[in-house]
Amino acid sequence: MASGDISWRCTVRQCTSTIHTNSKISNILTENENIFHNHNIVENRDIQRQIVRNNCKRKATECISERPNKIIRHSERSDEWIDFTMNITSLNNA
Repeated sequence: MASGDISWRCTVRQCTSTIHTNSKISNILTENENIFHNHNIVENRDIQRQIVRNNCKRKATECISERPNKIIRHSERSDEWIDFTMNITSLNNA
C-alpha cells in the first residue's frame, strides 16, 4: 500500500477475510465487511506440515543434486519436526 500500511488476508485460498494495519502492526485500520472466515479452523498440525513442506521445496530448488528422500529425512531431524508426528505419506499428499 502507498502509505506503508499492510494488508493481511487469510491463508486459506477460498477465504476472503482481510484486514489492514499500520506499518508497525500496532493498529487495525480497516476490516472488510466479511471478517468471518468461511471455513473450519486450520489445525496447528496442518500449519506445521505446510512449513516443513515449504522448507523441503526451497531446499530442493537450492540443491538440485540432492535426492528428495534425503531432503525429507533431513527435515525430519530439524526443530520444526519435533512438535508434531507425521509420516512421509501425509507430507507428500499435502
